[in-house]
Amino acid sequence: MEVANIGEMEEQLAAAAGAFTAGNGTPSLIKALSSAGFSTIAMAVGMLVYKPAHGALFEHHIFAAYYYLALVLIFVAGVVEIFVAFWVSDDQHGRRRAIGGAVLRASVVPLAAVVGLGGYAVLVMG
Repeated sequence: MEVANIGEMEEQLAAAAGAFTAGNGTPSLIKALSSAGFSTIAMAVGMLVYKPAHGALFEHHIFAAYYYLALVLIFVAGVVEIFVAFWVSDDQHGRRRAIGGAVLRASVVPLAAVVGLGGYAVLVMG
């Protein structure tokens, strides 16, 4: 088993976005959006369940509330990514692909935020 770092994930997302702009079409964009959305949701839920707010910063309850609020917003960002993937898949004229590409490029932000909040190890079988 290997542990993939966030840099490799960002490179894969950028490659998928580059393949989209190179004209390879909507299916690769939909796959990239849905996989980024599901991974964002999985990381946010994993941190909500397994990594409680701890440390000197979170001794006051208001800062712990901000931690959980950030995780909930990251979860919502993942849901939006999946919604956009379904929305782009229903495009008959190719007009929604540009919005999907922009959302795909912006999907790096929630992934980086969830890793920055508490770190996350991704195991790759292979």
